[in-house]
Amino acid sequence: MTDRLELLDGFRQRLQRAMDVRGYSQLDTARAAHLSRQAISHMVAPETRPRARKMGPQLFQLKKLADALHVEPGWLAFGSGNPPETNTAKENDRRLEWP
Repeated sequence: MTDRLELLDGFRQRLQRAMDVRGYSQLDTARAAHLSRQAISHMVAPETRPRARKMGPQLFQLKKLADALHVEPGWLAFGSGNPPETNTAKENDRRLEWP
């Protein structure tokens, strides 16, 4: 169980880092990934919310998040590969509007 919680904590930290690099709020991330804000909120929930800590992203959510945040799914899920770069992210990115 500890390994799973450590993996989820790592995912949460990487997701928050990718959001920060892009300058995205939870709502911006939700819009870009076509997910609900509540789903993003649960994924980045702090340790004080035990239910949220037990929940990890589903595979389709992970792919949508990686695409929206311009990161590799492997990095987002497991930390393998290259993290997002701060300078190129802000130059190449734009906020997405609801369709």
